[in-house]
Amino acid sequence: MTVNNPHDIILEGDDLLEKMSGLDDKLYNRVIRYLAENSKDGKVSITNEQLSGIEDILYDEIKQTDYEKNLKKYLQLFDAIEAAISLEQVALNGLKAAAIRELWNGDPLKQVLKNKVIYDLGKDGLKRYFVDGIAQAVRETSYFNLDIKSAMDVLKTKLIDDQYTKQYLKNAAMGSLAEYDGAIQDKVRVTYGFHTMVYITNTIETSRPVCTHIKDKLGGRISDTDLQKVLDEYCPGGIPNKTDYVPAKRKVKHKDGSVEFKDVMVPKGSGMVQNTFLENWSQQCGGHANGCRHRALWTV
Repeated sequence: MTVNNPHDIILEGDDLLEKMSGLDDKLYNRVIRYLAENSKDGKVSITNEQLSGIEDILYDEIKQTDYEKNLKKYLQLFDAIEAAISLEQVALNGLKAAAIRELWNGDPLKQVLKNKVIYDLGKDGLKRYFVDGIAQAVRETSYFNLDIKSAMDVLKTKLIDDQYTKQYLKNAAMGSLAEYDGAIQDKVRVTYGFHTMVYITNTIETSRPVCTHIKDKLGGRISDTDLQKVLDEYCPGGIPNKTDYVPAKRKVKHKDGSVEFKDVMVPKGSGMVQNTFLENWSQQCGGHANGCRHRALWTV
């Protein structure tokens, strides 16, 4: 197994999730064929017996894509990032790679984090949550006796316009590798008594206010005492600050497809995750879905 930089592994995971999200057109076309095959006088007409098999039809369609192959690659990245972090700790803190692996292997949180992703993106979770959401929409087109055009519009909105697959993957797995990385970093911090946090990677236009503050204004290297002061200001008591505002840039996409970044005022706690504390800072950081993919490492 090639060991890469942990940051690159996280980005590779993002790319794989993006590839896995390309199911919407295929599922939409399959559902439309299904409706066309089960219509009468221009309206959707599906028996309860036929509806009971819609989940299997949709899942079989997914199996004909590269989804499972890309999922296998994605799950392998958890082992890859664990190995990369072990070597990173050798360079940063002079720790033994084997000691880091042993430390993390003994933590029940390791399997909890991996099992959640395996379930949500694997067959059981995919059928229970992802496929079921589409199946319910198909059932409703039949229950409400919609004409084919109206049914197509309903399903197009759900699958294509609302980017159904991408939203599911975002909720189920986006940030899971970063959280896994952060959980190891927090375990190292506690075990070895480290008190200095190093914030890795640069800020970008859409970075959260707390990330910009730590990285650009505080230099990206602060003590746990100073980090607590930052959290008291940006996420007091684990609740993102929504009352105090700071300048920021936000991306605006125009109808012609062009993009610009506008100066705006946003809450200090904008984008932060509820229940972000010093103890889990490496897992949560400023909110992992913002694209800057900061990592919080600990040292003496």
